[in-house]
Amino acid sequence: MRIGLAAVAVIIPLVACPASAAPSFLGYTGVLATPNTALVGEDSVDLAIHNVPNADFFRNGASLTPFTASFGLADNVELTAGLFAVENGGDDEFTFHLKYGILSEPEDEVSLAVGLVDILEELGDSVPLYLALGKDLGSDLQANGPVPVTIGLLFADDPGLLMGDEDVDEVQFFASVTGDVNEHVTLMAEVLEEEFNWGARFNVTDDVHIDVGSIFDEFMWGVSYHTML
Repeated sequence: MRIGLAAVAVIIPLVACPASAAPSFLGYTGVLATPNTALVGEDSVDLAIHNVPNADFFRNGASLTPFTASFGLADNVELTAGLFAVENGGDDEFTFHLKYGILSEPEDEVSLAVGLVDILEELGDSVPLYLALGKDLGSDLQANGPVPVTIGLLFADDPGLLMGDEDVDEVQFFASVTGDVNEHVTLMAEVLEEEFNWGARFNVTDDVHIDVGSIFDEFMWGVSYHTML
């Protein structure tokens, strides 16, 4: 955990311009695997494909490819549908996630969101509930752009894909930070209990993003596209 938090802190001085929100590995707006308080936006959709060639944290020997679509049902409501294609590890899975924004910046001092993951219980044996608290530290750090930092709690008997270790507590802590090196490269880091995930988001355009990184010590890549409905 200490190593992960230290690595998260390294990103902060690199920020040079605003970071953009995009879908995470599981589809909901977030960082790598963890959610943040950002939402896709009303009448908008994020379409994404990610892949982990060796997803042993999910099923031994499996290659996992989530195809996800996150819809902005309102400014503060996001619904994600996902098809999780599994190779060499059993059946494909289909599930939904739901996120609700309670507070948002700059109207409020902090941002706050609550969400449900895997409503159909296809990726684990429970429906994880999370609380995410966010704060833009850009002004406090006198950075040239926002420095979105998120801390949160995940409540679940079996969090499934959200945790690489099946032997976990019913309440897990997570934290993340993102920062733009320039207008085309965003660095990302997050901790989930003892796990540390890291990566980079390449902003091809304002609406097209390519992700590469490591989740649960396994290589991951992804491509996402944001559009209005």
